[in-house]
Amino acid sequence: MEEWVEREARVHASTLPVIKPAMVETMSDVLKRPEHGITRHAIQYALLERAAHGQVRVEHTIGGTSWVHDTVKWAEQHDWIPAATAKAVREKAGKRVTYIDPDTLTLIELGSGWEGATEGLKEVVPRVVTVDDKRQNKGARKGLTVPELRGRFNRGKDKAVRWVAGKAGVSSKGGKMVWASVSCKEGSVSNSLGKTKKRGRGKRGGKKKDTWTTEDIDEVVEGIEEWEQTWGGVWVLENPKGSAVHRHPAVLRTWQGAKGVRKVEARGCCYGTASQRPYELWTNLTPEEWTPVDWMKACKHCRHNTQHPETWAPKKGSGSKRVGAKEGFTGTAIRNRIPRKLAVEVAVAMLQAVETRGLAAVDE
Repeated sequence: MEEWVEREARVHASTLPVIKPAMVETMSDVLKRPEHGITRHAIQYALLERAAHGQVRVEHTIGGTSWVHDTVKWAEQHDWIPAATAKAVREKAGKRVTYIDPDTLTLIELGSGWEGATEGLKEVVPRVVTVDDKRQNKGARKGLTVPELRGRFNRGKDKAVRWVAGKAGVSSKGGKMVWASVSCKEGSVSNSLGKTKKRGRGKRGGKKKDTWTTEDIDEVVEGIEEWEQTWGGVWVLENPKGSAVHRHPAVLRTWQGAKGVRKVEARGCCYGTASQRPYELWTNLTPEEWTPVDWMKACKHCRHNTQHPETWAPKKGSGSKRVGAKEGFTGTAIRNRIPRKLAVEVAVAMLQAVETRGLAAVDE
């Protein structure tokens, strides 16, 4: 368990790991060994012992408000611990364990990446469940990203969004918002995917698109559609302008020209970045609910057609001159993080839309 916590949940050596609800589920499934008597209950009790010793904090939906009591009672009944120890663990662990109501208004973030959007979304939304298949190193001072649910989207098939909700303990009343940002590295214009090796500029230049990339985009689109039709909610799919995601067959087939769906463009220079890097977002938010900032009005460089302080993707070199470097981010993180202010603005619009549309009160 200690190895799992360090590998999956530790942000930085100086921080206390926080085990999120989906992590509790994942840990219980991955580490159990029934043939050796190590059950899900056993794993969860071991987690509570770590919490009792101040080694982790735990957030959970599993088992309701009585989860700590019931889990410790199980350990006592199976002669793992005496009654005195059970009482101490129950009291100490209870101080570091937080129960999250499944009906809490929640945003599911498919593809949290470098957590630029995550930070903005968490400023506004009561609960954000992050999903990604990799952990990224944001910088020596910032530490690693920690997706609550780590893995690919295709595990949920065409029910990807509701599959994530089930793993994280999110109910149909709570799961009303989705932010999706699928990896575009394998299919971006800058990486010249599909061109000859002679012309290709990036690592993927001249190579075929990975099957898993296509599958992930398919499952995200299908998952959002299935979730919207079943539970109802507001959503955004974001990627940099020029990304192959926006030209993907599933995206065009499902949303291009679809009623109630539109694609808009936002520029980073209007949301706190030093470049005008453009982002395109597919969304079912109406123009009245949210429209990106007009860069011709908000940015002097765009208005006067002058050079921005940085290019879309600042090259390697002296990090001291890059915006974000002094905060402790690596050059790669700076180039790939979605503007926090953009995520904040969209999250505010989503919350207002959920309220005005009456979605929070919709039953499954």
